[in-house]
Amino acid sequence: FLALLLGLVLTSLSLPSPLVRSLNLLLSGLTLAVLCQKRTTPQAALIYATHITGLTAIASGMDLLLPNLAIRDWTMILLGGMVAEWIFSVGSNWQLWRRSAWHIGLGLAAISYSLLLTEAVDSSDGSVWSLIGLTIPVTLTAIASYPQFHRRHLASLLSVLGLFFIQPLTFGAADPRLISLGVATILMLLNTRQLQLLLQAVLTVGFGLAFSGAAIYPAFSKHLSFDLFINILAIAPLALWLLRQQLSRRHTTLSRIYTQATDGWASTIASLNLLILTIYVLFLYITPDMATWEFILAATLITAAISYRTLASSNFGIYGSAWGLEILVAGIATLTAQPLVNLAIANLALGLTSQLTGDWWIRRSNQNYRFSWHVIPLIYAVLGNLFQHSSFTASTGLFTLGAALIGIGVGRRHNSFKFLIYLSLLGVSSAAYELLIYQLQQYKNGSIADSLVILAGLGTVIAISDRWLARWLVSYLRLTLGELHVIAHLHWVVSSGIVGLALSSSPSFGGVLVIAVLAIYALFQGRTEAESNSSVEAWTYAGIIEAVGAISFLLSLTYSDSEWLEAWSAAIACVFAYGMYVLPWNAWGWSIDPWRRLAYILPGFFVCLSIGQIAIQGLLIVAKLQAL
Repeated sequence: FLALLLGLVLTSLSLPSPLVRSLNLLLSGLTLAVLCQKRTTPQAALIYATHITGLTAIASGMDLLLPNLAIRDWTMILLGGMVAEWIFSVGSNWQLWRRSAWHIGLGLAAISYSLLLTEAVDSSDGSVWSLIGLTIPVTLTAIASYPQFHRRHLASLLSVLGLFFIQPLTFGAADPRLISLGVATILMLLNTRQLQLLLQAVLTVGFGLAFSGAAIYPAFSKHLSFDLFINILAIAPLALWLLRQQLSRRHTTLSRIYTQATDGWASTIASLNLLILTIYVLFLYITPDMATWEFILAATLITAAISYRTLASSNFGIYGSAWGLEILVAGIATLTAQPLVNLAIANLALGLTSQLTGDWWIRRSNQNYRFSWHVIPLIYAVLGNLFQHSSFTASTGLFTLGAALIGIGVGRRHNSFKFLIYLSLLGVSSAAYELLIYQLQQYKNGSIADSLVILAGLGTVIAISDRWLARWLVSYLRLTLGELHVIAHLHWVVSSGIVGLALSSSPSFGGVLVIAVLAIYALFQGRTEAESNSSVEAWTYAGIIEAVGAISFLLSLTYSDSEWLEAWSAAIACVFAYGMYVLPWNAWGWSIDPWRRLAYILPGFFVCLSIGQIAIQGLLIVAKLQAL
């Protein structure tokens, strides 16, 4: 221990003089070597100290004899020492010396890399010079392939790490970059063959793609444009999936991991391509002058590539194919005079085609629906509807109808999709209202009340049609009669509210006709033998009230003398009330209670309405009727 301390003191004192320092390190190394030789089992620390001191003495001697060595010279010397150390670590039979040689080689590699990094930053030709750094991963790959080397796995991993660190140093020039990536691809092939791990396979394919890009770039660098770039980017997934198809036919571990690696890289590049094309197509709709056929070609290539992958395995790529097809039709639409309208038409066509194709395929193959087969037609339908509804035109309702039909086609596939049927039927009604509202807007002289009456009439027609076509709709929509009747009833409620609003503001014969039809609908709904059913009686009440309203508005429109009508309205109501009370409603299928209860109330109601103008005779008639 005292000798070691004395040696360290002498070494520190000898540092200023190259000659004394070299002699000191040489003698210290020889002293440590003699100690190692004398001891049967020398300690690891002694071996490391001997090894490091000897290398340091050699470096000091070279500096003494060749004081003008440049950084590049020292880099080559260090890399040479690294190679020698690692060869020794593989071939030597001395276990402890092998370990020290392995670790010291790693240290020399780290120092060499730092010198290469300094030279690459400070020198104009640093990229070319940095190629010498490939010695590190090349040597590591070589010793990793030696069967008796006990650190093969670690050496291979460090080789991969070295390849990553070397690449940035060579990117400054085209040729060094190409050489570096080519060597990296070859070394990664060897490392992957050695380790047979998925991560190494992924990195190998990645380096291969980078090498291909570096090789292609010089040929197109002078004419490289964005359109050309996205086309090249679209070809890459197709090439990778073709390679994957060939690899999948082999049944080895190496082919299996390369199959997964190529598939992963192709999927990633395809997703990136779709994202770039999506952003680009959005700019095309902002600046239509940028639209080119090269963009459409790129969209076609990526869609074809994803579709090919989908055919190879139906569990992947359906959404990607639909996305690519959307980009393709969006790009084609930008070349037309009305891009948004044509895009909306194309989306509805795609939605209907995908929905019908899915149904046909299921019937043909007797398989179950995939969830994407439900989602994709709906997405197309929603997009088509959104694109068209940017403005309100004569065809807006037709687009809503098309989207609704697609929704019905998807919704009828499964009982859990009934909510989609309801939304789609709402869409059908909305389409009818949109078509009618547009036509009403063309008549500037029409009153609001008349428009409301026409809208109420449309709702009435829809309600009656739902009832008449119920038997056929039940089998097609796969709903129950009760569910269809609810939809018809909702239209009746909406139409009743609209026509009531119209008649209260401006009575008209058209409004009277509509409310009369609505009254007939309600009375027909209430016509049943189950008199105890309160919901049926509610329909009867509603129908009677609407019928009375229709008669009242009809009388007010027929007789211009409103004072006479107000004076005798209660008496007229008595006539209707008497008929309501005495007629055999139960024999005709209605519950008799609603008719009689409203017969009691009806005359009194009109008495209250005409209290200021009612005739004495009218009051007497009402009283007589009540006495009966």
